[in-house]
Amino acid sequence: MAAIANIIAETNKYLREQDENSDLDIVASVARWVTLMVDIFGLDSTVSAPYSGRHIGWSNAATAGLVGGTADPQEIALPYVRVLSSFRDEVRKIVMSVEPEFKKQLLQLCDKVRDHDLTNLGVYLDDRESGKPALVKFIPREELIAAREAKLAKEVEKEKKKEAARLERERTEKEKAEKGKLSHLDMFRTPKYTEWDADGMPLKDGKGEEVTKSQSKKLRREWERQKKVHEAWLAQNSSP
Repeated sequence: MAAIANIIAETNKYLREQDENSDLDIVASVARWVTLMVDIFGLDSTVSAPYSGRHIGWSNAATAGLVGGTADPQEIALPYVRVLSSFRDEVRKIVMSVEPEFKKQLLQLCDKVRDHDLTNLGVYLDDRESGKPALVKFIPREELIAAREAKLAKEVEKEKKKEAARLERERTEKEKAEKGKLSHLDMFRTPKYTEWDADGMPLKDGKGEEVTKSQSKKLRREWERQKKVHEAWLAQNSSP
C-alpha cells in the first residue's frame, strides 16, 4: 500500500510538470498497474472477472455489465474529452490578444464548457498556470454538480453582502449630506432656546434661564463639529 501511495504521488508530480505535447502513456500504465493491485487485493467488490489490463479505476454499474470488463467508458471517452479540452486551451490562449468585450464573451464560453457541459457529464477540467493544458479528471457527476452549486451559492451570498455594503454606504453618504446642509449658525435656533448670540450659540433656554458655562462648552463642541461638516458640504456642492 505504501508503494501504491508513493507511485501515485510521483505520478501526480509528473503530471504537474507536463505540457500539451507530453506523452501520457506512462501515466496510463501507472493507472492500470494501480487498478491491477486493487483487483488483486480484492478491494473492488464489484469485479466479477480477472483484470484484463484495459480499464482504469474502480468498477461501477456501467463497467460491470461489459464482458470481462474489457472496455471502460471513461477510457473510451478520454480521447474525445482531450480533444475538447485542447480546443478550449487554445481558445483561452487566443483570448489574451482580443478586444476586452470579445475576450469576456470567449472566457464565458470556456467556463460554460468546463463548469456546465463537462460537469454534467462527470468530467472535471483542472486549469493550471503558466499556459499548461488543463488536466482531465473523471469524477462522479453528482459530486461535481454539488460542488458547482455550493460555489454558486457562495458567490450569490458574496454578491448579497456586496450589495448590502453598497446600500449602507449610500445611506451613510445621504445621511451625512443631509446633516451637512444644516448651518452651524442655525443648528440651535429651535424652541429649546429663546436667545442666541451672533454665532447662533444659545444664551437662554426655553424657560428664559441663562445657559450655564458647562452647558455652553458642550454646545460649543457640537457647534464646532457641525461647522466642519457644513463647510465640507458647501465646498462639495458649490458651483465651480
